[in-house]
Amino acid sequence: HHMTPHPSAAPPSTVVLATDLAPRCDRAAARATRLAARHATAAIAVAAIDPAPRRARELMRPAEPAWYRPASPVDAAERQLRQQLAGDVPWQLQVAERDADAHLHAALDGLGPEVLVVGGPVREGVLGPTVLGSTVDGLLRRPTMALLLVRDWVDADYRRVLVASDFSEPSARALRRARGLFPGARFTLLHGFTLPMLGLRDCN
Repeated sequence: HHMTPHPSAAPPSTVVLATDLAPRCDRAAARATRLAARHATAAIAVAAIDPAPRRARELMRPAEPAWYRPASPVDAAERQLRQQLAGDVPWQLQVAERDADAHLHAALDGLGPEVLVVGGPVREGVLGPTVLGSTVDGLLRRPTMALLLVRDWVDADYRRVLVASDFSEPSARALRRARGLFPGARFTLLHGFTLPMLGLRDCN
């Protein structure tokens, strides 16, 4: 069953790019930039720098002169992000040297309900809480937030969207959010169910 966009479907108020600055996150960055530009929303890029490598280097390095100031990993990450996000969208950068989960959730706590978080692939494999990892698993538990994981390059807007539904209110909210995000797409609603006593039926 194909659906057309519904007038009550609202676009996101904020697009948040969650990135670990890995090379494959450039696909999520490109998609987040496109969505922020299309919907004219606030755009925030959130990245956390693991402090462990810096601490290890400091332990291994000999004593340095008092005038020496090593390069800041936060400054380096901000420069990398600005290069990746170059364009017309005015990105706000939130980069910190701290735990990634805590940093991302702190950034999201101050935002409104209609937030879209765009991220890159976490791991290869079947999507599921045990495979996605703790960061994405935690994001899925935020009730009013939408999450879009981007795996591949797409040069245009999404043309077709498949929405799985069990006719519950959360499924209806997901459908409304998807309509707001991709108003020009062709929607297909998928609902699966189990036939009673299917194992006893003659399938020939």
